[in-house]
Amino acid sequence: VIAISMMAIIVLSCNNDEGEIAEAYSKTAGPMEVSEQLHLYVSRSASLQYEFSAPLLHVYYEPRSYRDTPKGFRLVSFTKEGGAETEITAHYGIYDEKKSQMEAKNNVVIKKLQTGELIETEHLVWDMNNHKIYSDTKIKQTKPDGSVYIGDSFESDEDMSYYLIRKPQLLIYE
Repeated sequence: VIAISMMAIIVLSCNNDEGEIAEAYSKTAGPMEVSEQLHLYVSRSASLQYEFSAPLLHVYYEPRSYRDTPKGFRLVSFTKEGGAETEITAHYGIYDEKKSQMEAKNNVVIKKLQTGELIETEHLVWDMNNHKIYSDTKIKQTKPDGSVYIGDSFESDEDMSYYLIRKPQLLIYE
């Protein structure tokens, strides 16, 4: 009888009210999860798509669900054949789950690994719903031949095979 009573107390006391959980989240000022030296791979249909690494990742749930990398990140995309295609690095990143949107800020560098082409900006948005990457801030493009273009903004498809630089200007260094 004592054992059954103890089991009943334990089972009944382990009930979580969703309202209590939401209230506990809303009172938390910091992240709900913290990962250090994170390194992960994303694949679809057994094909490697992305490699993501960050020295620090914070996960927040309330009042909105998002993840941020306050010490920067590195994201590498891969071709269907498995070769590294594009690398994006930045000093700060944030991913909004509800919008399916990633933003990179502060010293954002996009490197096309197969050609050596570089695009640099201070703010970049990857809209996963619309399959677009764009920046509304000044950008600098350095081509493999050393030519440098600057522009007011930038827009591309997800795999960086087609992109548009608005108001491009060629810089010639002598």
